[in-house]
Amino acid sequence: MTLPKFIITMDGVFRLGMVNQHKDLLKPGDQCIGGGYYHFDYTTNRILLDRESYDFGRPKWHLIWRTQDEIRTVVNAVLGESIWNLSYNERRMAIELELTQYLEEEDADALINQFPIPADYDGIGSKGTKFVFYI
Repeated sequence: MTLPKFIITMDGVFRLGMVNQHKDLLKPGDQCIGGGYYHFDYTTNRILLDRESYDFGRPKWHLIWRTQDEIRTVVNAVLGESIWNLSYNERRMAIELELTQYLEEEDADALINQFPIPADYDGIGSKGTKFVFYI
């Protein structure tokens, strides 16, 4: 029996639909961090979220941006405001960071050692040095 269900993915995608199981809402490469049920409140024009997914549990809202916030904090502390792009790449299942400046190898290594999660040098981008974080 189909029911109104939703899921949240690690990259912040909110997906809802009438499905049998919450896992039916997943697309290839999605990393689900919870889900539940929804219904429309037509008097207030809102979608109300309720309960939790039997497949994935209660949504872990705090995980969506926590890791990116930690990365941003380190970069700002070490280099100042110098982030060109910080985003989740679904295909790679990783967070990608590109700076607004090019770092020498030893400076890139020093920055990598400051991150709270494992990071790898990812080459040179159009604006600056790139790093990747596999989560």
